[in-house]
Amino acid sequence: MVRSIGKRLGQLALITAVLYGITWSALLLRGLYYVQPNADNWRLLPYIAPAASYEQCIHSVQWQGSMQRLSVSISCKDAQGHEIRGIALHKDSLLPYYTDISYDGNTQTVRNKEWRFYSVDRVTTDALGRDIRYDYDDGSYTVMEYEGDSEEYSLSLGYDAQGTLTDRYIRTWDGNTKYVTYEDGAGNPQYEIRYTLDERGNAVSTQSTRWREGAPETDTEQYIWEYDDTEGAETCISEDGKTDRIWYDEQGRPIRQEITFSDGSRHLNTIVYTDITRR
Repeated sequence: MVRSIGKRLGQLALITAVLYGITWSALLLRGLYYVQPNADNWRLLPYIAPAASYEQCIHSVQWQGSMQRLSVSISCKDAQGHEIRGIALHKDSLLPYYTDISYDGNTQTVRNKEWRFYSVDRVTTDALGRDIRYDYDDGSYTVMEYEGDSEEYSLSLGYDAQGTLTDRYIRTWDGNTKYVTYEDGAGNPQYEIRYTLDERGNAVSTQSTRWREGAPETDTEQYIWEYDDTEGAETCISEDGKTDRIWYDEQGRPIRQEITFSDGSRHLNTIVYTDITRR
């Protein structure tokens, strides 16, 4: 009897493996139809969604003296350049996770899928394309308000599924100074940060205050910013001696980051974008 059950389970496992292999192969062939394969992206091809164009992104990091791939991702975009599916595979992951985005007027529905995780979020935007509301699959939501045509919200209110206020972010500006305050639902301050900005909007100093058991704790930091428009790079030097230099491409996306710490050690990140649409 035991032997019979074991035999039956073995047959079911074999059938399952064969069916999975057939399905995976069919999806792989479909991915090959749309995307130019390479050694980095072939494991992502079964997850490809039909789209107008595809862009591959490889994020690498320097580790123990050698560059190692940290993640590879593919962005599937429609004819308007909107991402309709994003697929990402991290270095130590067996399977990728992916995000599907659908558009209906000023509402985006975002479906995040992983082998052990699934969520659905909705993002509502205004006429300027700014996010004004997030709805999460647990029933909680966040609403944002803006002043004028600013791209940063001035007020963000978070609510739980019962509609009870849980947190409040407040942003105010005074010339080149920006204030950010976070309160809990009862209006108790949790932290406050004052940024002094340069002409490009980067912080040259910050003063942060956090309340712990009702008592405020304040910390200040200073930064020096340098810009190289010829190379498309900017450098931030913090008061502890750390230097962070970032290069950007023509679209303003970061493609290289070099961090040098006060002890002389260096950390390097690179990001390479490639159009892999099959022509």
